[in-house]
Amino acid sequence: MKEFHIGLVRSRGTPTVISRLKYLFSAIVLLLISSISFAQVFPSLEPYYSYASNAQGSTLSAHEMITTGLSFSEYPMVDQRKYMNIYLDLEQQVTSRTFMSMSERERAEAVLTLMYEKKLWKYQKNQTKLTTLLEDGTYNCVSASVLYSALAKAAGLTVIGNRASDHCFCSVLIDGKYIDVETTNPMGFEPGIKKQISSGSKGSSYAIIPTRQYNGRHVISDRMLVSLISRNLSAFTMDKRDYSSSVAHAVVRLLFLQGEKNEPNNDSRTDFDTVCANYAVELQKSKKFLDSLLWLDSVISRWGESDLLLNNYQDIGYNTILYYCKQNNTDYAQEIYDQRKKLFDSENKEIIEQMIFLSRIQEKISTTKDPVQKLTFLREQKKSPLAASADIQKQIDGQIENCHLQLIVDAANASDYLVAIDYAKEGLIELPKSTKIKSLLTQSENNYAITVHNEFADLANAGQYQKAKKVVEEGLKLVPKNATLKNDLKRIEQMIK
Repeated sequence: MKEFHIGLVRSRGTPTVISRLKYLFSAIVLLLISSISFAQVFPSLEPYYSYASNAQGSTLSAHEMITTGLSFSEYPMVDQRKYMNIYLDLEQQVTSRTFMSMSERERAEAVLTLMYEKKLWKYQKNQTKLTTLLEDGTYNCVSASVLYSALAKAAGLTVIGNRASDHCFCSVLIDGKYIDVETTNPMGFEPGIKKQISSGSKGSSYAIIPTRQYNGRHVISDRMLVSLISRNLSAFTMDKRDYSSSVAHAVVRLLFLQGEKNEPNNDSRTDFDTVCANYAVELQKSKKFLDSLLWLDSVISRWGESDLLLNNYQDIGYNTILYYCKQNNTDYAQEIYDQRKKLFDSENKEIIEQMIFLSRIQEKISTTKDPVQKLTFLREQKKSPLAASADIQKQIDGQIENCHLQLIVDAANASDYLVAIDYAKEGLIELPKSTKIKSLLTQSENNYAITVHNEFADLANAGQYQKAKKVVEEGLKLVPKNATLKNDLKRIEQMIK
């Protein structure tokens, strides 16, 4: 039986607020993202086959097991008549007068023997289709168990299905006790019992089919047993990235097992959700972010919410909104969020709202050239309730710092070093720990000192010692610790004497 892999559906982990938001105020290289195809054709969420029966409950007749097994085996559905005729030939033999004259035990074993004499010839782990079994005799535990169950029922036996962690098999009721039937082996009736397989001049030969370790074994209903065909096919096709087929098999099984009161281990919803979530992740890998979200919207709209779907919805919704924020289309990101807000948990709501908030800030400052206007805007944003966290305050402060640096550099490039010094001092009042502003302040003071020194040198060389001294003294009022100007003052005082 095919193992149905669950849990490979998350496109990201659960990073902290800091790591999830830091992209906005960092140097980033946007991904080259292909345009979204609004003509994306999603897998159908409507079942391609609906089981209808006058009988109520989980028990199926022999013919119902075969017809449903055939329906689950092929998507799209095929004409079942030739397969049904093959089955009916087998059924005719197990319902013959000779066959029915046997004891229940003999009949139960003879059904398995007949299957291998007339039909089964090659085991293939992944061959779960009942159509293929009837046509060419290749089988696995699921298809063989469905056939055995139907034939045993037709032979008047009480038979049940069993499911283990990665296997299924049957049991028949004989004299008030269930006997296991390992349908993947022609001698699998009552495994563990020594049986004679041949006799001749050299004596008799015997074999024992070992009892398998059926980990986690439990009885399953007829509906569950035959539905394992769809379950396996859904898993096989999902592995091949054929999501149209995988969803089709998952949804037909989901409908078939809905309201299955006698099946406590009904995993059809989990399997369906897993396929749908994995398809959403596959769309995201192809950079079809909005399509991925629209797909989950349609799944939830048609079949309702589930924890597994909603858990994946958090990540996929986040990634979609993040994409539009990176595209500087914050209005559309906001629209996407507003339409789906109720599906996000409180933690993700906070994170997404902060992301959109920061994206709006980024859009505004990227289109505003005047750093003074930027500063006014950023200071207002710091007061917003959405900026309450220390991380967002820090990021806004990073942009405020950039504005101060721009003012300082622009003034310095224009040789307005006194203005640059004033800007730097104003910046340090607002951001006293900024090492970048401190560095530019030092550079501006040094550049200012150089201009003062050059003016001093020109005056001193012209013999205007008093004017030269006054220039140096004025300069030292602004940069009292500058070594060059201190030395200039000392020299000019000596010259005046």
